[in-house]
Amino acid sequence: MEATLSEIIHRIEEIERFLKELVDVNLQLIEESEPEKWEREAIEERRNDEFLEWDVVKDEL
Repeated sequence: MEATLSEIIHRIEEIERFLKELVDVNLQLIEESEPEKWEREAIEERRNDEFLEWDVVKDEL
């Protein structure tokens, strides 16, 4: 299967557009700075769990 230079350039441009959109979506997800109420409540529940090492959970946040 041989591709012309213009076909290869076209595919590269499509991939670049896809990757830029993917980065934009990820940046939007990262922008969430304040945890939601259910996340804070889940952390509090885990904090009170006697079988869970809180330091491990805290360090991963």
